Amino acid sequence: SIEENFEEYDGLIYDGAYSEHITSKEKKGLTGNEINEEKAKQIAENFAGKDNIKDLNTLGLAENGNIKVYTIEITTNDNNKINIDIFHALTDGNGGNIFFRELVYTYLEMCHPRDLKQEIRRPRKIEYTEEDSYIKNYSKKIDTKSKNKRAYELKGKKIPLTGISAIHQIIDLDKLKIECEKYDATVTQYLTAVLMYSIYNTNYIQNKGKKPLKICVPVNLKKYFPSKTLSNFFSYIILSAKFKNNKLDTFDNMVEFVKKEFKEKLSEEEVLRVMSSNVKLGNNFFIKIIPLFLKNILVRIGYLEIRKHSTITYSNIGRVGILGNY
Repeated sequence: SIEENFEEYDGLIYDGAYSEHITSKEKKGLTGNEINEEKAKQIAENFAGKDNIKDLNTLGLAENGNIKVYTIEITTNDNNKINIDIFHALTDGNGGNIFFRELVYTYLEMCHPRDLKQEIRRPRKIEYTEEDSYIKNYSKKIDTKSKNKRAYELKGKKIPLTGISAIHQIIDLDKLKIECEKYDATVTQYLTAVLMYSIYNTNYIQNKGKKPLKICVPVNLKKYFPSKTLSNFFSYIILSAKFKNNKLDTFDNMVEFVKKEFKEKLSEEEVLRVMSSNVKLGNNFFIKIIPLFLKNILVRIGYLEIRKHSTITYSNIGRVGILGNY
């Protein structure tokens, strides 16, 4: 059945750990009277602080989601930042990174032509395409069947509906590398272990968790398959930690577990299997012929189940290299 297929292919949970409060049908916290556009702008202004705002505009009422909301765009007085929001249907983190760097390069060249006139950048139009690299590289023959048990779900106070919480932390990279070298681990492996161990000690034990703690880690498929697409081309691995016999109750053991999982899950065969499973689902004839309005309903229902198969998502966008004098 379609519901069984949704449960099998948990690759659709990418970013799902951050979306629970948006997709949930339980509209908790919605109290008081309805507001108009002017009231929405006033609320946004109070939230950001009037003295911090350079420009404030409303993008209108969004009515295509579970909850009707006003989208407010705020430009602050801090003129030293370039911020972009990219819809995930357009590209993945790698494509967004490339676009953002090109945006910064072009901005600097326009604002400081004399300082950067010696910098020569290769034309990039011919280096990237918009091909569907999933269709090009997936395997029709590989066995894609797998069963996935539900994961431990984090307990605690949820972010209010339509809200976003961002915590910024600056870490000394040299010191981080020293810690990674102690465990012969990559930065991604080390930070994944830190995240899992932190959840175990601050949330899992406190709430007497029994289900496995699962972390979803996105994978850049361009490292495994020949592709220059700027469209989405990523997959994921799921690390599933079972805390039996206290084998993972020390950080040293957690790092070794993560390193082993990375090695097994990032083998070419396993990466191809997971990627192919998602492509096969999208190419299923019976799913293709379902009317769009019904497909939207089924995807939402399926998502409510799929998000229960991962505790959290961790993504390391990697080093953002900058050219020459830029």
